[in-house]
Amino acid sequence: MAEAKLSVNGMTCQMCVKHVKKAIEEFKSANNVNVDLDAKEATFSYDPAVDNIENIINAIKEAGYEASAK
Repeated sequence: MAEAKLSVNGMTCQMCVKHVKKAIEEFKSANNVNVDLDAKEATFSYDPAVDNIENIINAIKEAGYEASAK
């Protein structure tokens, strides 16, 4: 498993946090997803052999938020 920490911009409320968390959790290997509104970041573990980090970032972007690897 790999650990990921992403910067997520555009979150303004707890509903935004839920959207970002849901976008990440839709990936099979994503575990221990934590989205911090104040820090504007998402942390989680995933299996790079199963899921691609760029696909996860794109899913967050499709949910309406800007995301990039930290």
